[in-house]
Amino acid sequence: MTGRETPPPNLKKHMKTTNVLSALLAMVLAAPGATIIGVNFNNNDSAGAQAGGDSFGAIWTDVNADNVTGLALNGTPGATLDLAANGWWQAGSWTGTDGMNSEISLFRIYLNDNGISLTVHGLQSWMTSESAAGYQVTIYSSTDNGTSFKDVNVAGTMVPILAGGNGTWNGAFEDVGGNDSGGLRGSGTSGLLTDDELTITLDSHSFPVRSTLAGFTITAVPEPGVAMLGMLGLGALVAGGRRRA
Repeated sequence: MTGRETPPPNLKKHMKTTNVLSALLAMVLAAPGATIIGVNFNNNDSAGAQAGGDSFGAIWTDVNADNVTGLALNGTPGATLDLAANGWWQAGSWTGTDGMNSEISLFRIYLNDNGISLTVHGLQSWMTSESAAGYQVTIYSSTDNGTSFKDVNVAGTMVPILAGGNGTWNGAFEDVGGNDSGGLRGSGTSGLLTDDELTITLDSHSFPVRSTLAGFTITAVPEPGVAMLGMLGLGALVAGGRRRA
């Protein structure tokens, strides 16, 4: 056999469906009372600040510089962030504010897509304190003029960022506010991770496909969740095998 095997035509759709199911499962299986770590790239924007709030159920740390070393993360027994990026995109009217639905304000400010690299250290102690067997990472992206988002490298695996609505964020990729002033939101969730050190990298953009980072969350997954996530992954492999048969 020569050449590259052509993937099934519906494989990409299947991967997106698995990504959405994984994100929903992370929310359902988060241990009761467990801490969700939230990191918001904010650049001192008062309307976009998340620290002290509960957007997406997280305990947030606002990051106000595009290069930091050893920044302590709120809600953890000692986890820290190292970040290397290059510039911000400031808020505009299209980004929403900190109104009735606070989630939209997370997307107001984002790290510009000139190449972003970050590392979170000390997650093992946090997992132990949460009686968690692992965690999942959700990436939040935003753009004023792009049409889609590049995949993000989370711990060595590419995570698709699914584009959402251009108005008030409600957690379901829908524009419930009727805002047609432009802009695009997106998010994607990783599979189960267990490493003490988490790395996230984003390539430079190639317009109109953007590669920005507004923030991310890390959600603890307890033991029963590990088993169910394994079943979800097995189901995806079986379904893929059937399509190739």
